[in-house]
Amino acid sequence: MPNALIIFDRWLEVSRQLVSREEYELTRQAVQQFRKNEGPHLQKHLQHKYVVRLLVTLVTYCAVRVQVDLCVTTLDIIKG
Repeated sequence: MPNALIIFDRWLEVSRQLVSREEYELTRQAVQQFRKNEGPHLQKHLQHKYVVRLLVTLVTYCAVRVQVDLCVTTLDIIKG
């Protein structure tokens, strides 16, 4: 899972090439404030969302796997 702070750094690298020095400085300051204030909350939210998706995927895989195993066992019983 990407770290939100790394994404901010990459965005600043790209924006530096696309805007004037003054616009870049304003952008850099805004990113610094965001990283300091909202950044930690955003990172926690993203981590929570990532973990929830991972667990849902795992539970779904296990449920499908159990169904497959149950079907194979049932077919084995039917075949005798």
